[in-house]
Amino acid sequence: REAVGGAGFEPVALDIGPAAIARLLAAMHRDDHSQSILLINFGIQRSYLTVIWGRRLMLDREIEFGEAQLVDKLAATLGLEPAAALSLLREHGTGGAAAEGQAGAAHDQLSAVRDVGRTIREILHPEFFALAEELVRTQVYVASRTRGSSVSRVYLNGSVARYAHIRQRISELVHLPVEVLDPFAAFDASPGADRGRDPMH
Repeated sequence: REAVGGAGFEPVALDIGPAAIARLLAAMHRDDHSQSILLINFGIQRSYLTVIWGRRLMLDREIEFGEAQLVDKLAATLGLEPAAALSLLREHGTGGAAAEGQAGAAHDQLSAVRDVGRTIREILHPEFFALAEELVRTQVYVASRTRGSSVSRVYLNGSVARYAHIRQRISELVHLPVEVLDPFAAFDASPGADRGRDPMH
């Protein structure tokens, strides 16, 4: 409460993270209570996998995956200071294909960006392979608890969710629709509301 008050807000009540997430996702999918939805909440040192089945919190567990792990791996491989590695990640994300078919200076610039992205992708492959194994275990657990039903959608939240290409990267791991969590999607748009806002800002 002190931290919230120090930020200029007047706290009325505090909520427990997993329970709040369960209510948010249930509100976002109020028309389909049979869905199993996975939220990956990326933290600095650890991340959390939360599964909501309908309106019920099925799973909330911590995994050994965080932004610091990606920064440390990139810094050690490229011989960079952690701050420089973090800046590189925030600029280029987890690596992805740049647009092709350009010519001249623009083409050269895009090629350089594509090369940096490819390098980052290769360096971080072991970390994302380990994350993929955690996601597979989560999907198996969901199937065992729901008589064969599978996760239908994945939401991303937290620090790594801000990286370029992360949505596509996670989609490659789970072969499911992946979105960055927008908490405003749970509420009806009021007249004049800015529905085009960036959920990460």
